Amino acid sequence: MIDWDGYRLVTVDGDGTLWNFELTLRRALQRTADQFAARLGGVGPAVEQVTPAELRRLRDEVSARPDYAHASMDEIRRASFAEAAARVSIDDKEFVEGVFVDYKDYRFRHLVHYSDARPFLTALRRLGLLVALVTNGNTNAKKAALCDVIDASFVAYDVGLKKPDPQIYRHVVERMGVEAHATLHIGDDPIEDVDAARAAGLSTAWLDREGAQWPPTLDPPARRLTSLADCMP
Repeated sequence: MIDWDGYRLVTVDGDGTLWNFELTLRRALQRTADQFAARLGGVGPAVEQVTPAELRRLRDEVSARPDYAHASMDEIRRASFAEAAARVSIDDKEFVEGVFVDYKDYRFRHLVHYSDARPFLTALRRLGLLVALVTNGNTNAKKAALCDVIDASFVAYDVGLKKPDPQIYRHVVERMGVEAHATLHIGDDPIEDVDAARAAGLSTAWLDREGAQWPPTLDPPARRLTSLADCMP
């Protein structure tokens, strides 16, 4: 259990913490792959080059390029779709843009929230605690349809800071007007969420939904949760 009386602010990660990013992404990329397949006639070697796995690999490839080091997630995703189109000889910018817009719309409309997320956030608000989303992704509280239970969103690209830089957490507590020691951060990534947040002076809790292995090179987490229900106020 957590002594909530000691906190004024709870910061939470998004992907893998409040919503199932992997499932959401797989479904959205499958839809995109299907659109490519339809454009390519549904059969043939080219269709096999535009699978969800390949679209994901291309996204990682593009993001690793020096000229995309400071690009937004949307810019990287759009460029990866353009790359996929070029590799199967689709020279149609309108098609690529249409696929990108559809991908974004579908992904956010069909975001798969974990069942414990909204009840947990609602309980925090009822206690009078502030709640802030801190994410490296491009999903803010509005896109996640959680504006009523999240006070503020801090998206890495927008603030110019990215996990695991502890400075992003210092920025958040300063903007929220709360001291670090009065803040608890909850997230699923040992390095980006736990190690970085505690380096900034925040209390932390590791949300381990999948039974993962804690990295042996890091100090053990102060709190280990299997769901947000484990620390429901």
